[in-house]
Amino acid sequence: MKGKSLFFIVFSLCLALISFESYTFAEDGVTQDSILIGMTGHITKSLTMPEETLGIKLYLKEINAKGGVHGRKFKFIEYDDQNKKKLKKENLIKLIEQDKIFAIHFTGGTPTALMVMKYAMDKKIPFTFPHQGSDALAGKKYIFTSYPFYSKETDIMMKFLVTTRKFTRIGLIYADNAYGKIFLNGVKRNCEKYGIEMTGAEPLKERDPKDTSGPMSRLKANNTQALIMALYVKQAAAVLRARKQIGWDGVTLVSIRKLKNSFSTLMVKS
Repeated sequence: MKGKSLFFIVFSLCLALISFESYTFAEDGVTQDSILIGMTGHITKSLTMPEETLGIKLYLKEINAKGGVHGRKFKFIEYDDQNKKKLKKENLIKLIEQDKIFAIHFTGGTPTALMVMKYAMDKKIPFTFPHQGSDALAGKKYIFTSYPFYSKETDIMMKFLVTTRKFTRIGLIYADNAYGKIFLNGVKRNCEKYGIEMTGAEPLKERDPKDTSGPMSRLKANNTQALIMALYVKQAAAVLRARKQIGWDGVTLVSIRKLKNSFSTLMVKS
């Protein structure tokens, strides 16, 4: 219910722009009887995108069934970008320049959301629910965020590991992009705060790495007690395989990932 209420509040704010009877229909994506919303995302193979998109479609369907907004029904168009940067940009330009959408809905990942943010602010297009947790989007005009910030999650996680679990040697393995670097900065900041040693920070450049035994071996050699994984699913799977391969049974793996539409902390130790 909380998610539905948040969605309603955010869309109410967006639609305030088109809720007056005297509206002249000069806004892109708004006609006398429709409101056009668009998105680009990894539709076919993403673990979460199909479910989240379905939720939005169902809610828009409910609004339309009740008469829409001042008689205007929502139309929702989507393009599959296959998680490819070039396609994301092409789809975004098509949505804004050709389809003339009123608002763009969430797109997957921090790097993409940061890119879309620039387009949205430049073109003055509402950007709702970016699928990411960077606080770089917070407080920006036309941007309506919904995720908890990764930096705050890192603070909570580190406090638990240090003060409750009493770990003094913490390492990080992370995706080498804007998403992973938020955790890199957060872990460094908290290690300094608590006066403990960061045993290593290993970046993974490939989204589907075949072998991560090298970075894992280096972290093991540094006597890492707890290893934070700021990774994507296939990267995390490769790390788990490497952990078994090098016989690193004593380490506690900690990962924050999106599970069933809520962020959960997963701790793994044999």
